[in-house]
Amino acid sequence: MKLIKQSTLDIPPQQLWSCLKSTRAFNRVTSPLMTFRSRDGRELPPEWSEGQAYTLSMRLAGILPLGPHTITFVRIDDRARQLSTDESGLLIKSWLHTMTIGDLAGGRSVFRDELTVRNGIWTWPTCAGAYFFFAYRHWKLMRLIRQDKL
Repeated sequence: MKLIKQSTLDIPPQQLWSCLKSTRAFNRVTSPLMTFRSRDGRELPPEWSEGQAYTLSMRLAGILPLGPHTITFVRIDDRARQLSTDESGLLIKSWLHTMTIGDLAGGRSVFRDELTVRNGIWTWPTCAGAYFFFAYRHWKLMRLIRQDKL
């Protein structure tokens, strides 16, 4: 099942792209709804790396453990400003995620999340949860941009 969420943001595309590659920005945009920590206790690198896999502990609201979640960064394309991951974990069999940043007039950006979920009989509920999570991330991203805290 495929899910797409797109937002127009008041931030220059290159600045948004730098944030998208940042582990710090990832944690700021997902929390407190979802929190992610390295499973091996080491700190995550400042920036994601293409070809690398990271196994994370995933928690709902920082409290409820949702098991391990592995994110493999399949593609990080600076020229196209596109990042693709292949993700899986205890609750998700396959989560193929592509994020793209496009240019808009006036130094604004369009941010697009595209997700393909394969999770057996849990695909539809997983997509419903993913849509809520994406809506939250887009809202939080807009809020952090407005507050100049990204």
